Amino acid sequence: MIRMKTWTIAAAVVTVIAASLILIASMKSTKTEKEDLSREKEAQSGSLRLNTASLESGRVCPDINNIPRGKNYNILLYFLESFPVKYLNLKVKGKAVVPNWHRLARNALVARNHYANFPLTANALLSVLTSAYDPVFKTPFPPGVRKNSETLRLVVKHYPDMPLKTMSEILKARGYRNLYVHTWRLSYVGTRRFLQNRKFDTLIDINQLRRAPSYNIKLGYGVDDRAMIEPGIQELKRDRSKPFFAVFCPMSPHFPYPIPDLKYNLTGPVKHAPKTMPYYRQKYINSLHYGDAVLGMLMDRLEAEGLLDNTLVFIVADHGQAFWEHRGNFRHRTGIYEENVHVPFMIYSKKFFKNTVYYDGVTRHIDILPTVQDVLGIKARPEQEGLSLLSPRPEQMALFQTYGPNHVMGVRDGRWKYLYDFDRRVPELYDLSTDPDEKKNLAEAKPELAKRYQARLVESYYHRINYYKTVMKTNREL
Repeated sequence: MIRMKTWTIAAAVVTVIAASLILIASMKSTKTEKEDLSREKEAQSGSLRLNTASLESGRVCPDINNIPRGKNYNILLYFLESFPVKYLNLKVKGKAVVPNWHRLARNALVARNHYANFPLTANALLSVLTSAYDPVFKTPFPPGVRKNSETLRLVVKHYPDMPLKTMSEILKARGYRNLYVHTWRLSYVGTRRFLQNRKFDTLIDINQLRRAPSYNIKLGYGVDDRAMIEPGIQELKRDRSKPFFAVFCPMSPHFPYPIPDLKYNLTGPVKHAPKTMPYYRQKYINSLHYGDAVLGMLMDRLEAEGLLDNTLVFIVADHGQAFWEHRGNFRHRTGIYEENVHVPFMIYSKKFFKNTVYYDGVTRHIDILPTVQDVLGIKARPEQEGLSLLSPRPEQMALFQTYGPNHVMGVRDGRWKYLYDFDRRVPELYDLSTDPDEKKNLAEAKPELAKRYQARLVESYYHRINYYKTVMKTNREL
């Protein structure tokens, strides 16, 4: 009995000492992170931008001069739904799955290494419109709880009045009229409230489109995507005296991957058992083919109406789509592997791009707004974290994280992709030049490189928390 009591006391002492050491280490680490952030802030000369310069390359991407600067071009932003890069070149029975993408790419700047920072539509919307990383975490790092619902606060939903200037607000001040069209409901995670605060003149969603005479059938979560074309076109034609900023958000190929007509079925009858990977993937490919067809229809109508003559079209996917390529990774929001976050992006203009111009540096959703501003001759704001693709810039990293259930953050830097699960303490390092499917984890083989990237993730975490605190306090005056 005495021996047991002694052992109990000893164990308790060891536990206390260990906990104290961990706490001290954590405090030191936190202090170091804050000092690093302070130095970085000073180096940025007043900018709130996180330093995301590549660890592996000092290369500066060249200036792309195809587009004359300083003119009020129409800006059209088209969000491809659930579309990873890996399906771009897929063919079924000799037919391209996304032929309209390839048709448009012949007259476009195509970024081949573009990344969503977060595998969820609401976050993609925020990053593209504001050039800011989302989300905000409520709890100290490391999270301490496993359910992300307890830690995560989407800016779009919980902070619709967040004082971040959006593309729509910036362009409205320039004399633009703003349109947003979505084939689902804008009440999703509070999107309507967010957009209403952002100077959009017209918002159209399923509530208006299902009253339209054509294509108003329910299709998956929304209406048939073709329903958005004519209302959108008519709204853009209504006043040609002002330049326009228009956002089109279709729902195909969102889960459960419906198509309205068998003519869009490339794969033939679904022969696989329901709720299996081959079953879902076959349905997805057909829905992706249909979504690409809608993109082509909209672009053809815009051209027929003369609405593309002075328009730059930014076509980008909100996030990718997974089919168990990695353990437990299905659909999009639970992972940040390539199938979740590596997405297509192009800037289309038949007027300025006579052939395909490829951009091979790492690009992010947060780079789209600075690119638009660069084209229009509008000075970037200090809270914007992205960089224009059209002006010389140092090679950049892309940062991303999951929606749950674990807190996983990641970085793409040149050939390297690093992921870290902060709940399970599991690092993953992949060389995408030789392992594009992320199957061979090199974290143990290259521990020093893995530690450097982990330090960048920790830095970015603290930066994100401090960023939003700073924005809330100061941005009204910026």
